[in-house]
Amino acid sequence: MAQQKKPAAKKPPAKKQAAKKAAPTPDVLIRREVWAGVTLFLAFVAFLSFFNVKGFFIDWYRVVVGSMIGYGIYLMPFALTAAGILLIVKRRGKARLRVACIMLLPVWMGSISELLQSVGDAPTGFWAACGALMSAGRMGTGGGLLAGGFAVLLRAALSQIGAIVFCVLALVACVTVGFHTSLRAMASRMKPAGGGRKLPAAV
Repeated sequence: MAQQKKPAAKKPPAKKQAAKKAAPTPDVLIRREVWAGVTLFLAFVAFLSFFNVKGFFIDWYRVVVGSMIGYGIYLMPFALTAAGILLIVKRRGKARLRVACIMLLPVWMGSISELLQSVGDAPTGFWAACGALMSAGRMGTGGGLLAGGFAVLLRAALSQIGAIVFCVLALVACVTVGFHTSLRAMASRMKPAGGGRKLPAAV
């Protein structure tokens, strides 16, 4: 007698296979949770720096971050909090681009403040200019070494107005990518409730 052929095993659908491949491993989840904890701790320190409290770590944060991004230090606690929450909530998929865009928001803010607040001639010499940028960043009158230095380069390349427009557009782009939204969605949220409804005609 001829042997009966066994039916071929059904392959799982391609969508299920892709979902299994895309699912993050436990190691990735643990690393993401660790980074989320570090980010939220830094956000806590950043919020404490707003108040007149003393601590070597808080003082170190004020000096280092203020020297680097200047006025952007006031946006840093909110960016760190948003990045930490995103790392906790976003269990699947890559979140590096969104986190990077969120963390760039204080840098762009510092660059804009440097372009708006910087007056007078810049000091001559590389090290003198770096020292002036860091000092202005610590005092909150500039963009610091990182954000302010980038603003200086943009101003030299695109003029004052061009550099400001570039930084504002980059800020908006980082907001849309980091928070996974769009300009239309943000505009619709800003509209008052029922603003587009027509009133019934009077009888």
